[in-house]
Amino acid sequence: MRDTFKHIYSTPAFLLAFIFGGAIIGENVSLSLIVSALGSDIIGNLYLLNGILLLGLPLIFFRYIDKVDRGKLLTNLLSSITIILTLILTVMLVSDVFKVKWFTYVLSSLYPVSYLSKTILFLTFWTFANDIFNTSESKSAFPVIAAWGFAGGLAGACFARILLEIVPAEMVIALWALAYMVAYYFSRKMRHIFKDKLIPKEDLHENSTPGIKGIIGNVLALKLVRFMALLYFFIFLAIFSIDYLFWQKCHLWFRTSGSIASFQFSFYLVHGIVTIIGLRLLLPFLISRIGFTRMLYLLPLILLIGGLLLSALRGIANQQMYFGWFTGVQFFRYITFEIAFSPIYQMFFASIEKERRGRAKTFLEGFIKPGAMITSGLILIALKNQPVMILTMVVFCSVVLIIIAFKIRQVYVQSLIPGTREQLQPQKIYARLSNYGDDKRLMEIIGEYSKSDDIDMRIISIKLLAGLGSNQALDHIINIYKKEDSVRVKENIARSLENFYGYYSRSFIESLLKEPNPRIRANALYSLNRMFCHWKIHFKPTVRLLLFDSSIRVQIEAACYLWELGDQQERINVNLFLESLLHSTNANRRAAGIYLTGILQVPGWEQILLQNLKSSLVQVYTKSVEMLLKYAPTDTRIHTLKIIEGLDREHISIAGKVVENSGLQLWPELIEFLSTVKNRRMVFEMVKCLRTIADSVRSSGKTWFINNSTAETIKKWINSELESVYKDAIQLYNLQSKDKTIDLKILEEALRDNIIRFCEWAVSAMVLLDKKGILTWNHNDIDIREQAQRLDLIEIIESTPYQKIGSLVLPLLKNESWETLAKIGKKHFRFHQKHIEPGLIYFLKSDNRWICLCTMYTLSKSGSATDSSIREILKMISTDQNKLVAETATDLLESADEEQWKKIKA
Repeated sequence: MRDTFKHIYSTPAFLLAFIFGGAIIGENVSLSLIVSALGSDIIGNLYLLNGILLLGLPLIFFRYIDKVDRGKLLTNLLSSITIILTLILTVMLVSDVFKVKWFTYVLSSLYPVSYLSKTILFLTFWTFANDIFNTSESKSAFPVIAAWGFAGGLAGACFARILLEIVPAEMVIALWALAYMVAYYFSRKMRHIFKDKLIPKEDLHENSTPGIKGIIGNVLALKLVRFMALLYFFIFLAIFSIDYLFWQKCHLWFRTSGSIASFQFSFYLVHGIVTIIGLRLLLPFLISRIGFTRMLYLLPLILLIGGLLLSALRGIANQQMYFGWFTGVQFFRYITFEIAFSPIYQMFFASIEKERRGRAKTFLEGFIKPGAMITSGLILIALKNQPVMILTMVVFCSVVLIIIAFKIRQVYVQSLIPGTREQLQPQKIYARLSNYGDDKRLMEIIGEYSKSDDIDMRIISIKLLAGLGSNQALDHIINIYKKEDSVRVKENIARSLENFYGYYSRSFIESLLKEPNPRIRANALYSLNRMFCHWKIHFKPTVRLLLFDSSIRVQIEAACYLWELGDQQERINVNLFLESLLHSTNANRRAAGIYLTGILQVPGWEQILLQNLKSSLVQVYTKSVEMLLKYAPTDTRIHTLKIIEGLDREHISIAGKVVENSGLQLWPELIEFLSTVKNRRMVFEMVKCLRTIADSVRSSGKTWFINNSTAETIKKWINSELESVYKDAIQLYNLQSKDKTIDLKILEEALRDNIIRFCEWAVSAMVLLDKKGILTWNHNDIDIREQAQRLDLIEIIESTPYQKIGSLVLPLLKNESWETLAKIGKKHFRFHQKHIEPGLIYFLKSDNRWICLCTMYTLSKSGSATDSSIREILKMISTDQNKLVAETATDLLESADEEQWKKIKA
């Protein structure tokens, strides 16, 4: 962390420290001077004036802030403000010496200068910081930078407090200007360090920039900005109102400018120290625990509680007690604003694209904030003698802010979720292009594609021509075939002729059936079998010979042709051919027989395939599952899945891949079957398949339904897996605590990897169980192994508290320590020590073969394999189906025997 600060955070942190210090000095000294000279009633008028002046900010910034080097902009602003402050101080000193009557006007300008300069500098700095740090980086960088900013403010307050004892309050303006001069130096240094990140992407021409109205429309198109605008307005409306009442109370207690300034600096000193501690220690902890989006609720809650408390105490507490309570409320308001709102608010802008980020901030600072200031100024002028009404308004704003914060969290989470993309199959793409409407343009596209050097592009031209199905298209295909050198393209042509069922294509089909390449012959027969035409029966003599072709693929397609169009004798021949395939000792020919059985659906075909589900040949088993799930009725499909459930892990895994490839057509059967599944591995495969299929459902614009019994099965399964993961954490923590000598690094890595895999399963389960439609991303859109995407996922889950699974998944995603995970596991699952096996035996018995292997590696390094209980387990593992696991266990037993024999000899 120290190296990170030194090389990355230090310059921005020091820059903000001096900007913040200058801003705090300026705001407090200007208010102190004005209130002591003109009274607290002037504050409402100053808010109104500041609001009107801030409306000019968009006119200056809107056109340029997203088109310039924002580091250079900050440097120029700091130098300009320093010069202005020097001039104001000079004028004030001259006016005071000569007792010029316009001294009051100069004094009145001081607070607007303070507020406008602070607003502009903070706007530019944080936009600058957003350019340098992305979303994930800002969560660690911004708390540190903000803490140093407050440290600068605190230091400025201390120096100003010392100066007040020596010189008049007016002279503190010199310290204000000095702080900005030092900030100027660090801004130049920061530009140099981060110059590679400051090349503006928005380097647009001047005439391409729309007017103010167009820019505002462009910014307001962002839903997040619209809600942030509402939040900003009501935040400042409430803050300005409660600050007005606080200054009013201060004016009653402190009569001189020095006493008011002294109190304000002392007040800032205390809350500044607390704020710095909070930013450095509390804020990172809260972000990691509750997520930064939830922290938006804290300031509205403080304002709500404070408003209600001050309203209740107004009639029962004496003036001294009331001022004490008011100071306490204002104290918590300040630290909550600086810890839980200011840096958090800036983090949201990292999710807005750079091209609109500066204008979005300018819109808030130049329209929304002035609007809040003008509104509060008018309200305070109207209600200056009615503090109860002002407190009531604060309470009302707080309630509205809580509602807005909830909406912002929803919108922000939606912005993190990758947009649902329509998953177009190639056939849909070809269909869309085929319906292009402009035949001439389509043929030009096809001509370009067919001449491409890229084979895939030439294949696309074939698909487009096949979709047309016209004689002209067939002529193009024949010409391409004759000129084509690629065997792959020729094979695709032969398989793409089913739409050319006119008699015109007969001669081309005949020529393809005579090709020496068996794949071309098979594909030509495949096209012929799918043509709806009367003339294909004339191919019977040719196809009858192809039933005895040397290629099994040609034979299969020939059998399909003869089964459909042949006479009784030809069907008998096909049956004999099928029987020879089913009884073949060759695995590929038997699998071909299974395929043909499913296609022809001969009498009793379902039983034939069901019997082959227990085949030891992987090809036969896979093809049996595929054909049953594709062609069998619903009852047989569910029966097939139940048989698979009773098989070993490898066969269940193969079936899972087949189900996943089968897609949407199996959704009803999977939902019905899953509610009855008991096998843990089978549940995993079915949930995985449902998750993948759900993407297809969503991309088609539809929604899925999971009944309660199936949902309960998924919950029960994922809770069981959660229990297993947390039990692993407890066991590893116990090992680390009891024996510091054992090197558990490899085992730890295996367990962390297992946790990541489990989190992927848990997220899939959460998506399927999501009834509110928030978790709407595709299964491959978020990679939780990638740090930034995992952080996004954490924020999404933190914003969906209605799923209990999420509360147990979050600590795993956050990579919490084994001690923390052990505590959570014991608390949630109520583990007892007697339920957990001692030492490494627990991991040695793990179903996860990789964890088992890593445990054996740990045993080999620790020399614990000679233990009798461990030896017994190793003997069992030595017969494991996994060859590597079995060999490792055997080697470990042999090495343990040698070591034991050496000890006996010694």
